Amino acid sequence: SSGGRLRHVNVSGLSTVTDADLLTVATTSGPRLKVLEASSSLSMIIPRDQIVPAREAFSAASNISELDLSGCKSFLDRIYSFPSDVVSLRLDLSPVQELALMKIFRLKKLLKLSIVGCPEVSTSSICLYAKVFSPVLLELDAREVEVDTPWDEVQEKIPSLLRLNKRRTARGTKMIAEHVRIERWRNGGRDPRKTGKRKYDGNKSTAPSPASTLAASSNVGDAETNIQSCCSILRTGFCTDTDTEQEMFACRTCRIEAKRFVCFACASKCHKGHDVVPVGFGCGYCDCSILSKCDCLQLDEEEKEDANANNVPRGSDVPLFAFLT
Repeated sequence: SSGGRLRHVNVSGLSTVTDADLLTVATTSGPRLKVLEASSSLSMIIPRDQIVPAREAFSAASNISELDLSGCKSFLDRIYSFPSDVVSLRLDLSPVQELALMKIFRLKKLLKLSIVGCPEVSTSSICLYAKVFSPVLLELDAREVEVDTPWDEVQEKIPSLLRLNKRRTARGTKMIAEHVRIERWRNGGRDPRKTGKRKYDGNKSTAPSPASTLAASSNVGDAETNIQSCCSILRTGFCTDTDTEQEMFACRTCRIEAKRFVCFACASKCHKGHDVVPVGFGCGYCDCSILSKCDCLQLDEEEKEDANANNVPRGSDVPLFAFLT
């Protein structure tokens, strides 16, 4: 009955929610549905003849980019695939089996994965699928899984990681320092971590227009071209600490506002021509990849070489029987 207006659905903790309910929400909301939180729900034991296949529910909700199915114990064993547009996936304390894990690592847009306490996941299986599919993950939280391979090897197999088990990697430390440097350059030498939150008062006569704000930094040298071309999430990850301070923009066209925002690069490129409004400075990560179609997630050539160091074909190029032997 929502008529396609729902974008964020949270049914966490509702143990009476069934597959059919999920399918109804997904079908009704259509392509607008971007965030689905269903942790500790979808746990009802339903007769097999009454079960709506999970693949049908996710097929109807193929545009979901942020999905939380933590603790959904009776649901994951029926999942044949995940939404192809998933950027952030959380499956803590869920029975993630080998086939499901393989499907997860084949997701080409996945940037954040949390599989804390999954009893059937091990570090060796993570290394196996990371080696085969070469995912470009920014964050992986796999605490309390079976450790039968050193974490250093996991980090080696996924060189794009900024944070592993809630801790910054060497690459993460380097990239957040680069983020601070870039924001300091854009703020005329001021440390963005010490500027404090500054929000415009909403008065159109005093707030700079999006066009003038974006144009002010358009004539930059080659050394700063990454500001225009790369989303800040590639430097900050999904972190919200003080080092992530940056200028925030709201896109009224895409309805990315309130507690969500897009970064400078995405406001310049992905939302060009939209009703973009600068809303001040603050800590957090860009929501463009979650609530819109982000065109600023490309890696530079050096990063691409690091991410594909194993020179192994990605998911669709690997025969399924390779995992069944």
